[in-house]
Amino acid sequence: MAQPQSFENAPINWIPAFVLISTPLAALLIVPYYLWTHSVSWQVWAIFAFFMAWNGLSITVGYHRLWSHRTYQAHPIVKWFFLIGGTLAVQGSVFDWCAGPVSYTHLRAHETKA
Repeated sequence: MAQPQSFENAPINWIPAFVLISTPLAALLIVPYYLWTHSVSWQVWAIFAFFMAWNGLSITVGYHRLWSHRTYQAHPIVKWFFLIGGTLAVQGSVFDWCAGPVSYTHLRAHETKA
């Protein structure tokens, strides 16, 4: 297994970077435009807002804080809620977030011993 130090100055992988940056930007720009120009109901707007919030919270609160840093304990239903939301956010596996070399380097840099 590669040492975490080898990932500190790794080159940017542009294709996944482009996809991960452009997908939420496209969703934030194209979906509201489409919904506005095609006169959809307020329920569709509510579902769109729910999914945007669910995906964002699942990555931030679930993948990052709950599983990577183990900041808090959660009920299994909450864990499943964040797991499904993170999966729908197309951010990769929760295993990659928790056990991947990038996660290890991040955790080592941000956690201190008491």
